[in-house]
Amino acid sequence: MDAGNQTTVIKVTLQSDSDARWTVTEHFNTSTAADRAAFEELADRFESGQSAQLGLSSFRQALGQVEPTVEREMQIQEVRRDSSVDAGTLEVSFTWTNFAREVNETRIVDDAFTTPGGTWFNGLGPGESLVIELPRGSAIDTPKRVSSGTIRWDGPTEFQPGYLEISYTSNSLPAIPPLLWGLVVGLAVFAVVGVVGGYLLTRRDGEFSVPSLPIGTKSDGESTDAPAPDPGTTDETRTESAASADDGVDLSLLSDEERVEYLIEENGGRMKQANIVKETGWSNAKVSQLLSAMEEEGRIAKLRIGRENLISFPEEDIGDFEDS
Repeated sequence: MDAGNQTTVIKVTLQSDSDARWTVTEHFNTSTAADRAAFEELADRFESGQSAQLGLSSFRQALGQVEPTVEREMQIQEVRRDSSVDAGTLEVSFTWTNFAREVNETRIVDDAFTTPGGTWFNGLGPGESLVIELPRGSAIDTPKRVSSGTIRWDGPTEFQPGYLEISYTSNSLPAIPPLLWGLVVGLAVFAVVGVVGGYLLTRRDGEFSVPSLPIGTKSDGESTDAPAPDPGTTDETRTESAASADDGVDLSLLSDEERVEYLIEENGGRMKQANIVKETGWSNAKVSQLLSAMEEEGRIAKLRIGRENLISFPEEDIGDFEDS
């Protein structure tokens, strides 16, 4: 593998409960057959815990130095290792509990970066980036450059003690599942269109009259032949429209994350990552990155089976999964 083309992204997703979900992703150049073979070997050792790649032990050591200096218990939990041969990435993620300290309704990130000898996170090297993501709907009180709810630093750079301090007020409102939001928006649009359409059909020259009957229905209620499909409509479009009509979900209104959740739900709460690629028509790299982000947010869970990933909802029991 070409070590000169490696890049590392460290993402810290702050939670409203003061925990932080850390994700360290290292990108490798796998453009040649030799690079790809070497990466596959490294990925196998990494996922089995035989490789110290991405420095999980360093984070454990940092926590061991920080915890005695703060007045709260800290742990590193929910460790996951993952890899993607197609994207050329290794990824380790974990939850650092009580990473932020609480002052009334405010969360402050400061002492978790501090040890008796100074800050343990003292900088980024070339090709390294640090991204801190705020909880959705939170307000930041510290003067930092925030873009779309994230703060980003790119290396090489040095961090002086106290530089990474962040103070934010978390939104205490309960989160509404994104899939439910999609259904609410779809129903609202359907209701508005129905009301406006009905008004236009019944309004004629300032007076109201009997609305026109739906296409394909006679006045006595007998159904007539449906009109021929538009020649420009493809079989794929008609199939997707039919599927949307069957369950009342308009797929065009769903975000990528909601589309994945919809597919998992339609497949009994779990499905292979390869089948998600097949069902959506997206690239392997896009699906891999999307699922990693959703796993960080706690929206899905991934289980490694051989060289495949089984995707499910976090609460789904996958003990009875049968390979198909």
